[in-house]
Order: sequence, then C-alpha cells, then structure tokens
Amino acid sequence: MFGLIEYFNFLKTGRKYKLFLSLFFLISGVLCYETFILFPASILLINYLHLGNADKKYSLSIKRMTLIAVLAAYGFYLFLFFIIKNFNIYNSPSTPLGDIFNIRNILIGFSSAWFNLAYNGFLVNAAPIMAAPLVIDVNLNLRLFLNSMFEINPVVLISIGGSIVFLSMVYFLIYLYKGGQRQYLKLTSVSLILYFSQAFTLLFLRLATNDIYFGITQFRYMYMFNIFTFLLAAVLISCLTQLYKRFKYLILGLLPLIILFNILVTRNYGLKLLNDQLAPLSSMLSDIKINLENGAINKEHKLFIDDDIVNFLPRLCWNREMGERFMHGTYQWVFPRKYIDGFTFSNQDSYWVIDKETFDIVRR
Repeated sequence: MFGLIEYFNFLKTGRKYKLFLSLFFLISGVLCYETFILFPASILLINYLHLGNADKKYSLSIKRMTLIAVLAAYGFYLFLFFIIKNFNIYNSPSTPLGDIFNIRNILIGFSSAWFNLAYNGFLVNAAPIMAAPLVIDVNLNLRLFLNSMFEINPVVLISIGGSIVFLSMVYFLIYLYKGGQRQYLKLTSVSLILYFSQAFTLLFLRLATNDIYFGITQFRYMYMFNIFTFLLAAVLISCLTQLYKRFKYLILGLLPLIILFNILVTRNYGLKLLNDQLAPLSSMLSDIKINLENGAINKEHKLFIDDDIVNFLPRLCWNREMGERFMHGTYQWVFPRKYIDGFTFSNQDSYWVIDKETFDIVRR
C-alpha cells in the first residue's frame, strides 16, 4: 500500500524519487508475499487512468519512465528469486509449469476472483452465518453454502457466477462512463484492479495443487481479499450515494444491522468454536509454564512432549502440515530460550511426561 501511495504522489508531483520509493515498496511486498506479483504492473494501468491529477497531461517521457522502472523492478525480483531458489530451502518437488499455466486454470482463476468478490466479499461479510458451520481441517475453512445446498458442479458454479459478477462490473463502469462520472470511473477501476491483481494471482496459482474451492474457502486468505473489497465497497457506496440520494438512507439502515450481525455471529459462534478447540492446549501450556517457573521442570527433571500428542488434541491446536515440514518437536518452542534445557526429545531421559488423555504433567 505504501508503494501505491508513493506512485500516486509521483503522478501528482512528477518527482523521480517517488517512483523509486513506489517500486521499492511494491517489490518488497512481492518478496514478502508472492500473490502481490501483479501489483507493480498495476501501476501501468493506474498511470493510463491518470489518477494522480486528472487535469494534467502526462508527457510520454513520464510514461516511459514508469514502464522502464516497472521492468527493472521485475528484473531485480527475478534475479533475487533465482538466487533464493538455489538455496533449496524446500525439499518438496516443484510443480511442473504445465500444471500451473494452462488455459483451464487461467479461466477458472479469472472466474474465481470475481465469484469470490461477490460471495465472500459482499454476501459472507454481510451475513457471515452463510459460511457456517466452519470446516475444521489443517486450517479453519469456510463452508460454501451454495454447493452444500444445491450440489452444483464446482466448475459450473464458479464459471457462471464469476462471469455474471465480471459482466456486472463492466456494465457498471460503462454506466459511469456514459454518465460522465469520470472521477468515480477512475476510482472504481483502480479499486477493481487492486482487488483482481491479488485475488486472481492467489486463486489461479492454488489450482495447480488444490481443488477449485480451496482458495475461496480458506479463512486465512480472506484478510487480504477483504482489504481491497472494503476499499471497493467504500468507493461504490460513495458513488451510489452521489448518484442516488436515497441510497444513503438504505446504507444507514443496513450498515448497523450488518455490524451487529457480525458481532453476534463472531461472539456466539466463532469465538466459542476457537475457545472449545484451544482450551485443552491452553490448559496444558499454562501448566507447563507454571512448573517451569517454579522449578519443578528443570535440567535434572526434564519434560518429554511426545510428538504424537498433536493427534490427541483438537485439530486447531496444531498445523500438522507445517509442523511436520519445518519443526523438530512441538510445543517446546513456545517457551523462552532459558527454559529449553527443561525439555528432552527422548522419553528415556525424561522425568515428566504429558498424559494424552488429560493433558496433565505426570511422572514417567
């Protein structure tokens, strides 16, 4: 977001260092989270829309400067990417490019991004109970109620639903253009570009390794989706209230109800689910902490936590996929370094163990 802000400043002022800061922040974001890979390219469209200063004609040299800077930024990113790949951080085999870049995945990824905007972005955020009951797996997943109720073929559902949403957005942009609402046309276009560039990248790439519903049912992905969805919603509300004066009364009536509904569902369902899932782990970790602090667990009286303990705790207490790939041990690493000598990875060297039924600390 800092990169986009700095690019808007570059369009207003024409100062070259603003363009450098913009690309620096954007590429830093890509290095942190690859789904932002299209963000640097998105500023080319923003440049075309002249969003920084609608009354000023940008010279061809400024447009060329932006294009060269974007290409240089991508070149730098690719250079770092191949260097990092040579470190062989991940032992799992790479996905063949043919399984990623094919026409089917591109079209489904395109449709999924627009379907997700309407379904999760607007419907589920307005009425979160539509995503319940949540599915407890390696992660906490949303339920796709349309598929649960009607058992529609996923490709058909995503393709038709996504196409309808996309065509609706195109129609709305044309409507703004014909109505002379150029400022709202630019704001809506930029909001859609930002949302789509991140959503499409993520949902498209996930198709190479997961089923079609995976991306739009992952709770953890909704944080970034919602940032750009809320930005788009703010623009649309501002636009519609400007075009239709009575629309603001509808928003004033619905918004408090939506907020109240979200609070009630989160409190009475979401938090209760998390508390029920994490209660045994919380009690176990608290017990271990107390015994570490009072000296009952120490170098001479070590605690052994069997890796198998995660199979007895509720599912949300341990991410089995990530834990097995990257970690030796389990909950030992939750505690400060000064207490690590109080743990052992061998049952034979232990004085204390964790009971797998009660999760209490008991003598071996």
